[in-house]
Amino acid sequence: MLPFTLRYLLAGALALFFVSGALANTEIVNFAAADSADLLPALLALTADWTALSAHGPETLLRIQPAPLGTPLADVCHGSPGGSAGSCPHEHWLTLRLDEPAWSAYSRFTLRLSWPASFPADFDIEVVSAERLFSELPEDVRGSDISVPARSRQMYARVRVVDAGVRTPIADGSHEHATPEPVPFILILEPLYFGVLPASVLPTVAFLGVIVLITACRVVPSAQRYLCAIADEVRKEVVAKRAKST
Repeated sequence: MLPFTLRYLLAGALALFFVSGALANTEIVNFAAADSADLLPALLALTADWTALSAHGPETLLRIQPAPLGTPLADVCHGSPGGSAGSCPHEHWLTLRLDEPAWSAYSRFTLRLSWPASFPADFDIEVVSAERLFSELPEDVRGSDISVPARSRQMYARVRVVDAGVRTPIADGSHEHATPEPVPFILILEPLYFGVLPASVLPTVAFLGVIVLITACRVVPSAQRYLCAIADEVRKEVVAKRAKST
């Protein structure tokens, strides 16, 4: 059996895990870093004001005004990608700087979005390469054709949100036209170790590994002693039966 201190720590870790899950909603997108043509000069004017996530700044707190209740996510801010800064209040575009030296060894990443459960909303996250973003821009926005030999792993993310709340009815029906509050949310960009394991869960995995190791060190010897005792009893019974039979 685990000592009281270890049982207490394990119970506390599990409690924190379930409480955090109950207080917040989460959307996660795992993606591979796409090595595409370096179109950053062509996209510079469009993306200059976009929020950027990188190895030195992998987390940001944002707010978005959700689209009206019942709006299909696919129809939110429908139009040319990116548009101009602030052109659609129901979406937010970000730059994902995957070319930084600290992340150069990683090929897969995860983008995690969390928002309070007290804000009923549906989110959609889309990650696109520079080539795709450039190809979907209108001709007048693209400007002259750009052909460069350089390659880049920089990518872009689009976040859209729709109101999903059910409001308390009011006698005059004014709740039907009430504007929902902007939804606060946190975005975290992380590399995936071995292609599957986010960096933020490594401490938890290490903690559970220590617990398993300690448990094994305490349980295995006890189990061995128990099995040896049973084997001795069986051996004694066999010897006793043979002695009686002779």
